[in-house]
Amino acid sequence: MVIVQWEESLPPLAGELQTAVDAAWEGLNPNPHFNGRIARLEEWRIRDGALHLWLRPVEYKHLLYSNAHTGEIIRHYGEHQLARALGISAVVVSAEGQILLMERSDRVGEFPGCYDLFGGHIDPPAQGEIPDPFASMEKELDEELALLPGTASLSLFGLLLTREARKPELLFIARCGMESEAMMRAALGARDRYEYRRLLAIPADAESVRGFLQRHRTKLSPSAFGGLEIFAAMR
Repeated sequence: MVIVQWEESLPPLAGELQTAVDAAWEGLNPNPHFNGRIARLEEWRIRDGALHLWLRPVEYKHLLYSNAHTGEIIRHYGEHQLARALGISAVVVSAEGQILLMERSDRVGEFPGCYDLFGGHIDPPAQGEIPDPFASMEKELDEELALLPGTASLSLFGLLLTREARKPELLFIARCGMESEAMMRAALGARDRYEYRRLLAIPADAESVRGFLQRHRTKLSPSAFGGLEIFAAMR
């Protein structure tokens, strides 16, 4: 069970940091990104068998700047001034036991050209509502793979913090009743198909996953490496 508490306001930023974030965003030319708001992880804990998440919004431009200047922000302002945008990623497992992965395109803001899981971020809810990580994950699978909500069975299996960017990531397993080739064909019509160059499938057993991690360690996004490593350890 996941219990979410939502704070509506943006996190306060040091004035000099806000100026730097704004300047970096204005300096992107061209800038293919949209500065929307996504959910930031303030705190988490496990209590009475449930994962409790305290979330609030953060701007996408803060995330991009934070990813590129993690050490500098920590040294000058403290780790609490990082974006801490909560990512969501799914290990998508097909009916015949294959894990579907993407090779990210050059049109994305994070880790272009890397192998990755499917996912994204949690959008802020409508006024007075609470974000639902499971609904957000279903939305990402629909947009990236054209898997309609309910097509895959979701289970949460981890929460990790990437080492370099200090970015938290919720990890899901998405078990689908479709075979991998059918999912790849369906993905040709996905709304966000531009986010990746191609799809690939690997066996979902621990040995195959660990072999893939060893061969492609430098070409995996941090969340994909961590997510697959934990997945393999659970097999």
